[in-house]
Amino acid sequence: MNAQQLFDSIGYGKRYSVKVDSRNSREFRALVTEANLNGDCIINVGGGYYRPDKDNPIERAEAEHYFASEMHRANEIRKKCLKMQQSFQNDIAQLSFL
Repeated sequence: MNAQQLFDSIGYGKRYSVKVDSRNSREFRALVTEANLNGDCIINVGGGYYRPDKDNPIERAEAEHYFASEMHRANEIRKKCLKMQQSFQNDIAQLSFL
């Protein structure tokens, strides 16, 4: 299956999860990202990509954990970038005094 076919086979509920091999994973992940940016909700918590069933308490908990993990990751990246930018600006300021 190609990436688009795999993407099209993603279902609701973990039992319909899709596992991706390295052959087309980059293109597949790009399709998932684009879908999520356009209002879809596809997650991967280790067993494959799926749309969580919000009426299933286990899948709901997995989705909440996924959201929290992604927000934490985003905040850590933001903090790192701000510190890097600050260091970069300080280096430039020090060079200008030489």
